[in-house]
Amino acid sequence: MVKDMTPREEQQGTSTVFVWSTIVVIAAAVGLMVWFFVPGLSQPGTPNLAANGSKSNETQGSSVTAQVTKPVPTTTPRSTDPTTVGRNERLTGSASPDVNLTPDQIGALKTYINQHGDERAQSANFTITVGAAVPGSAQLRDIPAQLAKSLPNFKSDQYIVVGDQFIIVEKQTRRIVAIVPVPA
Repeated sequence: MVKDMTPREEQQGTSTVFVWSTIVVIAAAVGLMVWFFVPGLSQPGTPNLAANGSKSNETQGSSVTAQVTKPVPTTTPRSTDPTTVGRNERLTGSASPDVNLTPDQIGALKTYINQHGDERAQSANFTITVGAAVPGSAQLRDIPAQLAKSLPNFKSDQYIVVGDQFIIVEKQTRRIVAIVPVPA
């Protein structure tokens, strides 16, 4: 014998099914959003480009602005001061795909890197392009005196060697101002 439900019981059952299906859909949507937008959850071991921006790897270049002017002494890497922001835009805007170094200067860089090969990093977890910011986690070194003689325009800057690239970084703003290819 089949017992029929009253209209009230049918309405309660339908409401319960609707409420639970709505809860499941909302939970799935929240889970997907977390999976896509929280760094490190979408693919273990690889950076989340949605959170960090796409990375590029410029092979060489330099900024005319960096060679001609120096940053304001009070500039900090995260400053939003109009002077700093404008300078960062000029660094990027004056980037040239060519590095204006003489063969002697490039030779001095190669000699230095060959003598200090242990400083070379195989890869970087930041964009390598003129004008790009270098994160605080990247270990930068001051341009040594022996290179400062060969590179007078960059004597007060810092550098990092990544692969076959000698990357010159402006000390105050931590912006890349030149990328010099130096194959081993």
